Amino acid sequence: MSHLLDPSLFSIKDKQYLKNDLIFILKFADDLLKNAKIISIDSVDDGDHNNTDNKDNIRQWLTKHEAHEEKIQKMFYNAQEEWRSVLPIVPYLMERYLQTLQMSQPKETIFDMTMDILRSLSICINPKRLARYWPTDVKWLIPVIKWTELYLDDHYDPSVHFSTANVLIIWLASAIKTPFDLSRFDRNQSDDEKTILRVEKIILKNFENYSLFSVLHLLIGSFYARHDCHNRLPDFITKLLSTIRSSDSTYSKLCALRILATLLKSVDRNRMLSHVDKIVATIVDSIDHDHEQFVKLAIKIYGRSILVHLKPSTEFKWRYRCGTRIIQELHNSSKQSSIDVENINEETEDFDQDIPDYFENLIQLMLQNLVYKSTPVRFSSAKYLSTISSRLPAEYSEQIVQHILQYCHSNSEDHYWHGSCMALAEFVRRGLVSIDSMMPDIIRIVDDALFYEQIKGSFVSGSNVRDAACYICWSMARAYDGKSIAQFVAHLAPILLNVVCFDRQLNCRRAASAVIQELAGRTQQFPHWIDVIPRTEFHSLSQIEHTYLNIGFHFAITYEEFRPTIVDNLLSQKCIHWDPAIRRLASKTVAKIANHCPFYGQSYHDKFMQQFEQMIQIDLNHQHGLMLAASYLLNADESLQKQSHVIEQLLNKFSQQFHTLRHSGSTFGNNLIRESLLVFVEKAIPFLVEKDLSEIDQFLIDSIQMIDSNELIQSAAVNATCSFMQNIPIDHGCRFLHTLISMAKPNCDHFTMSTLAQFFGRHMSSSDIKSLPDVITMVNEIIVALVKFQEYWFENEIRRPETIADIAQCLLHITSYHYDRLLQNHSDNSRLVYTILLKCFDDHTITKKGDTGLIIRRACIQSCLNYVHCIDSDQLLNLIRLITSEAASNRGFTFRLSMQKLVTIFHFIRNDSRHHDLCQSLGLESNRILKLDNEIDSIEDLQLFQELLNLFHCDKLVIDLWRGLVLIVADPNLERHCKCIIDYIKDCRNDIRQKLLEQYLILAEANARCLRLSIPLLISMNTILIRLETCRQFQDNAAKFAWRASEKTSNPRKYFLACDIFCTLLVFGRINLVQGYLYVLLGHRLAVKIRSYTATQMYAAILSLDIDEPEKLSEIAEILQQTDWLELNEAKRERDKIRNLMKELPSS
Repeated sequence: MSHLLDPSLFSIKDKQYLKNDLIFILKFADDLLKNAKIISIDSVDDGDHNNTDNKDNIRQWLTKHEAHEEKIQKMFYNAQEEWRSVLPIVPYLMERYLQTLQMSQPKETIFDMTMDILRSLSICINPKRLARYWPTDVKWLIPVIKWTELYLDDHYDPSVHFSTANVLIIWLASAIKTPFDLSRFDRNQSDDEKTILRVEKIILKNFENYSLFSVLHLLIGSFYARHDCHNRLPDFITKLLSTIRSSDSTYSKLCALRILATLLKSVDRNRMLSHVDKIVATIVDSIDHDHEQFVKLAIKIYGRSILVHLKPSTEFKWRYRCGTRIIQELHNSSKQSSIDVENINEETEDFDQDIPDYFENLIQLMLQNLVYKSTPVRFSSAKYLSTISSRLPAEYSEQIVQHILQYCHSNSEDHYWHGSCMALAEFVRRGLVSIDSMMPDIIRIVDDALFYEQIKGSFVSGSNVRDAACYICWSMARAYDGKSIAQFVAHLAPILLNVVCFDRQLNCRRAASAVIQELAGRTQQFPHWIDVIPRTEFHSLSQIEHTYLNIGFHFAITYEEFRPTIVDNLLSQKCIHWDPAIRRLASKTVAKIANHCPFYGQSYHDKFMQQFEQMIQIDLNHQHGLMLAASYLLNADESLQKQSHVIEQLLNKFSQQFHTLRHSGSTFGNNLIRESLLVFVEKAIPFLVEKDLSEIDQFLIDSIQMIDSNELIQSAAVNATCSFMQNIPIDHGCRFLHTLISMAKPNCDHFTMSTLAQFFGRHMSSSDIKSLPDVITMVNEIIVALVKFQEYWFENEIRRPETIADIAQCLLHITSYHYDRLLQNHSDNSRLVYTILLKCFDDHTITKKGDTGLIIRRACIQSCLNYVHCIDSDQLLNLIRLITSEAASNRGFTFRLSMQKLVTIFHFIRNDSRHHDLCQSLGLESNRILKLDNEIDSIEDLQLFQELLNLFHCDKLVIDLWRGLVLIVADPNLERHCKCIIDYIKDCRNDIRQKLLEQYLILAEANARCLRLSIPLLISMNTILIRLETCRQFQDNAAKFAWRASEKTSNPRKYFLACDIFCTLLVFGRINLVQGYLYVLLGHRLAVKIRSYTATQMYAAILSLDIDEPEKLSEIAEILQQTDWLELNEAKRERDKIRNLMKELPSS
């Protein structure tokens, strides 16, 4: 089957699933045909008993494969975006499906199944594309009519035969287009059986059937467009108009309107002229103009009615012809474009077509609906206005365009702008706009539309307007000669680059990119197009951070003609954007640009400072953005740093906002202002050291105390505090630092403590603190405060794990940076820190939120390397054991990180003479894991896990390795990893295998009552017994462990798992070993399920026993099966009988 598929369509790895789906569809089509042939052959001789059996088998196959039919429908649905990949197999599928239909009977399962799949195929590739694959042979016409009549009878049920009816209607609409007269197919039949009457009967019977709304109009259009059906058209139109006027059913009216719209398009205009006036009058008077579907279909009818009156004409020379893409012909300067604008002559012929009186009213209706709130209605209006104008003289078209332009005002709603831009794009695409008289006005509209955005309560509209504005520019580039539109390119280029780089919506950025490519290719006038086009290609625009900080930044600093527009857009629009993320990106981009191109004295900076001066009077979004931008600018632009009045102005605004903030609570808006002020402190503090810093001092303390779950505020507070400490005088810094240390108390808010820990960890491990007096004393105070908080909250149920993680990271950073001096002066605290860190590395706290300890473990592993370089070998070995255990548990968040740290630590140990003995004891010189140093990122997880198993050769790490591996063996979702463990142990020598299992038993016995490990150990113990060859001693210890782990527990699951182990040992013939344990479980008082579960498992084990006592085994099995284990007294009596019988059995 694969030879039918184009390999180039599936070269991408992500599309391999689609290839497999299509192969499955092809195979199922063959199976359908094969079974249809069997049914067809068997129907020849119905008396044959074998044939009846074959039919029953086929029906069973069809019933069984209904799920496959649903699977195929889902495959076609998922392939809609990749419909081109489906096209190569469509001929083969149609051939198979048509043969299947030909050999099967209507309303049989195989017939309906095929029709369902055909409908899914038509939806996937579009019914119009599928139409070319329907058979054109006239032999199919009568069968299709017959099938359609059969399904659309009086008992038609859309819920049962909807797909079949829809496919048959589409097929009949294609088959009815035969060029032969339909009377040729009658063969002397009666009037009721004439082909033309049969089709018309189907139409008249179902034209109000809304379940056929999407397809029946196609059949009607094809039928009444035939030359031998024209005489039937007037009566049918009268019937449709009567339905529209008199029917109370909305669905009936919708069906009639859609059919009328199709007739106006399909039937010859000369035959429709006599009906158009009546149709338009009825529609105008009868439809509900507030109903979106009615309005959309009415617009279609109005537009097509006018087009019936206006015949296409080739006499008008004023319309432009399509330009040519000349980017590939740059070497050929003599090549001429396809059109010379100067030689275009306006038409001189008079417009002599007759148009009805209501023509202007219909145009007015379409202009009104051009700004309708529904997008499909606006699009239909735009399409028909432009199509009608293409058949009118130029002055009429100009009047319509001028009317459309009036909708585009700054205070207009988004649907006004969108409808107008869509209409203008359609006019431009058809070349209906004069370059000299109307195009400048349209370009002015485009300038505003490309940046249009309107906030409406909780959402923002305008992306569709910007996309439509790009459509106007694209249409202009496609429709007009490059020379004629070159005058607009220099104006549009920087604006389009702003949209490409800074628009919030990806589709708008890519639409602008397409316009740039067309303008560059057709005009040769786009500035620096050789650099612009590759940087703004489709895929490079996917990440908005990249478009702001890299693409937009590059164009601003590289090309002077782009810089003013880009910077002005960033400062005047993006820095005060409604989206905080855009404001932050714009501020950072402005700073990057200012770092290369000074802003002071430029017009856009003066404009920005005027906005900044009025900042307090405007909304919070503007205040936030303006303060952010001003802060980043001051930090990046040296020309501004030299202006004392600018710095004074910024400080005054900070003071005003700080006082406003202190008198208000903590809200989202105030958090935005606080963030901007924190960024101001971070960026501007180097230039404020000579000012009064008391307000900034107080602001930082207030911000840390009022911190909440907002991570941006927390990060900004840490950055601002670090920057503040780096730039203020030493004595002021000491006082401020002591104030912060005094805030770190056990009863401190968790968010505040988390912020302090991040600040202490960064600041106290930096080179800036060397100038502080008595540093080690302050470091010790910080450690004591953090340790007290950690001890107070570590085992508290309501602790915040992120705070514990931040404190652990802080302790790691500070202790490693000051380790030697702490060891000399405060050795007790160093040991206390080490103890706390061990608890953090081994934190496996489980709450309702999940494994919250994972947050702490991950933070510790991530920040441990510097600390590892300081501690001694014994302490280092303990950390290695904990990291090994974490890696072996294969947690998604920590596995690869743990492996990277382990490899790095092992390399450090091997190269550090202090840890020579540790290196020897771990056997690192010969371990393969050291070879992974530069390969970890390129190795897949499963392969990396297999490399981890090499640590089984390190005797000191085996138990810790097992501590993580038991979680994998106990997890059914990690069967592949479990198989790796089992296979690795199987491949070991017998003595090594026994040694590994002994270490496993040591872990099991030590953790038999552990809440976290006891259940995984029980599961993994049974797995090892089943999948590995074990000795008698291991089996004895396994039974003891199972009993100890489940003894006197309140968790029934432990009893079930222990029972599994005992029954596994029973299968091995260890009857004497397990009979006592099973005796207790069969009469257990805790839960009824334990007794019944034990009996069930024992029954299965007894049947598997291979001993020469079949009678006794049968008796035991009968007791286990027939006893009511829900009754405790009966259970106790019967278990005594079982124990007595088992004592008589030989034990292996």
